[in-house]
Amino acid sequence: MVTLPATTLRPTTTPVPTTVRPTTTASVAEPTTTTTVTTAAATTVAPSTVATTLATTLATTVAPTTTAAPIPVPAGPVIPPVAQFVEGKLVLKGSVPSVAIRTAIVARATALVGADHVTDQSTLDPRSTATGGGPILIGEVIRFAAGSLEVPAESQPMLDAVGGLMAVAPNALAVVTSYTDDQGDALRNVGLAAQRIDAIAAQWTAKGVRSEQIIRDARGGADPIADNATEEGRTQNRRVSITLYGLLGG
Repeated sequence: MVTLPATTLRPTTTPVPTTVRPTTTASVAEPTTTTTVTTAAATTVAPSTVATTLATTLATTVAPTTTAAPIPVPAGPVIPPVAQFVEGKLVLKGSVPSVAIRTAIVARATALVGADHVTDQSTLDPRSTATGGGPILIGEVIRFAAGSLEVPAESQPMLDAVGGLMAVAPNALAVVTSYTDDQGDALRNVGLAAQRIDAIAAQWTAKGVRSEQIIRDARGGADPIADNATEEGRTQNRRVSITLYGLLGG
């Protein structure tokens, strides 16, 4: 049996004389009472446990949150996203609605030509509904000699690069638009424009591009950009342009 220390029964501690009676001493000193007090102290008032719990609660409920600043609306109309492919480099232009979409477009462009060959000039515009980078305009036009079907040697590197891009992206499309000057029969010129597209397509299909990926648009002498009355003007009008779709998403 546990007995309380004698000092707890001194008159100075308990001024009432009756507290020193033997029956009172036996009642206070019961083992069950002493055990109950000790257990309560250990489980309910441990200061370190309370402090830890409070710190954890504050950390999980009072953590500050951040809100992204709204994208300002630029002046002028919304410019659809577009890219230009010039001398092996992709220049990204136009408007996109968010940083996330811009990042995705840049990532696709990087996968195509490498980070060192991508220049991002796009702008953020919350009015834009674009989900991708739009078409790629090939900056270099192909200029055939008068009446010729031979692909100019100076255009060969560009055609090889475009064919390589198409070959690794089976869902991509190339729209090839071919023009002639106004010399000769108009119907014959449409046929000549179509044959020039065929000459380009033959090179691409040899690299693994599917014929279905090539959209042929033979215009003949339509839509001149220069005066057909001069040799220089006719040279400018004999042109083949290429636009790629499906490489940058959207």
